[in-house]
Amino acid sequence: MSSVRKVLKNFISLSASYIVTSLFGFFATIYLAQNLGAAGFGKISFAYSFLVYFMMLANPGLDRLGIRILARDAGKLKQAGTLVTLRFMLALISFLLLVLIAFILPKPSDVRILIIIYGISLFTYALLLEWVYQGVEKMGFVSVSRTLDKMLYFILIILFIENQNQILFVPVFWLAGSLAASLFLLIVFLVKYGGLRLSCDLSAFKGFLKQAVPIGLSYFVTQLFFHFDIIMLGMLKTEKEVGIYQASSKIIQLVLPWFNLFFIVIFPVLTRLYKESKEKITSLIRIILKYFIIICFPLITMGTVTANDIIRFLFGSEYIEGVLVFQILLWTLACFLISYSFMNLLLACDRERKLLAGMSIGTLTNIVFNIILIPLYGIHGAAVATITGSFVMLVYMYYESRKIMKVPFLTNIPLPFISALATIVVIYLFNITHIALVLLIGIGGYFSLLFLLRCITLKEIRDIKTKLRGR
Repeated sequence: MSSVRKVLKNFISLSASYIVTSLFGFFATIYLAQNLGAAGFGKISFAYSFLVYFMMLANPGLDRLGIRILARDAGKLKQAGTLVTLRFMLALISFLLLVLIAFILPKPSDVRILIIIYGISLFTYALLLEWVYQGVEKMGFVSVSRTLDKMLYFILIILFIENQNQILFVPVFWLAGSLAASLFLLIVFLVKYGGLRLSCDLSAFKGFLKQAVPIGLSYFVTQLFFHFDIIMLGMLKTEKEVGIYQASSKIIQLVLPWFNLFFIVIFPVLTRLYKESKEKITSLIRIILKYFIIICFPLITMGTVTANDIIRFLFGSEYIEGVLVFQILLWTLACFLISYSFMNLLLACDRERKLLAGMSIGTLTNIVFNIILIPLYGIHGAAVATITGSFVMLVYMYYESRKIMKVPFLTNIPLPFISALATIVVIYLFNITHIALVLLIGIGGYFSLLFLLRCITLKEIRDIKTKLRGR
């Protein structure tokens, strides 16, 4: 199989898996939010966010290092046992530390138990061999394991969770899903490659960690950005407020990865064009940025207009206080969508340190504003902190990208803004309230105006395919 066909096959496999797992995960979230209530949902949200920081300690970039090692030389598969041993040792240290901190947290006993049960999954993730199959480009097994994980979790949730009395079963079912995925990949490994020889090689451990930690820093910063607000809300505010905030942010977190999938495909093209033609990569980034900005406006405007209906429909009236949070976080979504273009440009042009610096500055801004605003304004302060951090990150990425090439940014905004504003005016003038009509008129009217104003042309659409091929 050619390398192009292999990449395409792997991408389709992962994309299909992502669609299925995202739906299972999102429906499980909705079901839990509705049946546990805002307070119960807030408890499991806090416990999981607490776990995330210990997951980073247990896996400081080792999976990505393993992928790189095997991608360069599949013959080094024998090192898998050493890496797994190291991950188990780090998982044990992380779990003991998690238990210790959980017991001294000023939280109710059920929250502490939730944290500890979630913490057991550190060991199942240590055994998870996704990185092996990603390194040898056997993504089909990864797709099956991820689907198995989320499907089992979803089924168990639907069958056994009825109200807050069963809240302690939620992390148990999460653990069951991750264990099933890990065992599946382990069995496949044993069948295809023979035994997994565990090895306690301290010199190898030191070498792995030295290489892995810099790789894992970007993941650490990302997780810090998306989970610090939940931890602070959990420490300073009520579980109900945590649940309301998490429900609103979950919608945003569902949308973002879909756009990231696009850059998984386009990144090799950007990397190649950077070496071949500055003119071509500038042209490609320009058109990607333009259409991401075009997509942002209907997401923000339609999401803002229908926010009340969306929150009420998905989560119930108990979460209606999260409407303003959702409306604020929509701007975070816009900042990240636009930032993705600049982030991938920096990465394609070998500016990894600038990328990490921008993410770190944005995250630090987010943390500082959370510390200031959450005690004063609660969930709304957390939302403002998130948008502030994402905006600072966007400005930095844009500034650094302009050092590489001049890509128009602000000039792409006026026509989409005018079109979005016009559709909103029509919706309010005619007092259109039905959500289906709002979306139909809003989105249809928006793109119709863009065609009339020649912001979008058929010729440009035809050219996109050629540009994406890097020609």
